[in-house]
Amino acid sequence: MTLYRELAALALFAARERALKKIVFTGARDSDVLRAVGTCLQIGGSPHIQVERFYTDGKARHENLPLSDEGEVRLFEVASQFSRINLLTTAGDAELRQSKKGEAVLLGGDKLKRKLA
Repeated sequence: MTLYRELAALALFAARERALKKIVFTGARDSDVLRAVGTCLQIGGSPHIQVERFYTDGKARHENLPLSDEGEVRLFEVASQFSRINLLTTAGDAELRQSKKGEAVLLGGDKLKRKLA
């Protein structure tokens, strides 16, 4: 399991437990994207994570991800487009950082897993 997959699974678990505050994605690989922010919301009575991307032209676009396996895959795809991700929850925070060489590290992930479990 890559660190990006681990972070996506952790984010969805936190959302299911109603502990997710938000996810902040920065350091986009696409130069047109400034950042993205994910928050929890209800759509049609079911919980989702809404990821809103902010672009250099001033526009913002959003995508709604269900709290399911499909949503986890899609969140992984979104996360892999950024080099820095901050996961903010009521139980604590985790941060994924990727260097220019491609080496990634997940800070606070294990501690957050223990607190959410």
